[in-house]
Amino acid sequence: MGEHRVSEADWLRTVGDTLDLHGWSWIHHRPARRAHDKWDTPTQGSSAKGWPDVFAVRGPRAIALELKTATGRVTGEQTDWLGKLRLVGVEAHLIRLPQDWERFTAITATEPEQLTLRKRNQR
Repeated sequence: MGEHRVSEADWLRTVGDTLDLHGWSWIHHRPARRAHDKWDTPTQGSSAKGWPDVFAVRGPRAIALELKTATGRVTGEQTDWLGKLRLVGVEAHLIRLPQDWERFTAITATEPEQLTLRKRNQR
């Protein structure tokens, strides 16, 4: 039996459902099909390319998530945005699904203090 490949769109739905379940407010800018079967995500600004797939807030936390499949390619613009967001205190993560699923659920299901305690206790 062949391996079933899950698309980034399928993962986005699962990620969104999980964020909803854990009380996050989140946004994703969906691409739209334009003329001649070209895809585009309408944005504006000098650094519009590369914005993370999902931006979410819950209480005092803000997270940015770049979602990729196991073999999905990360662009330079995506890497730059994750770095810029981290610099200003946003938790910014590259999440490769399915292998990062456990890390994703740990990030979204807990408070930062609980993550810190868990890391200390695992030593």
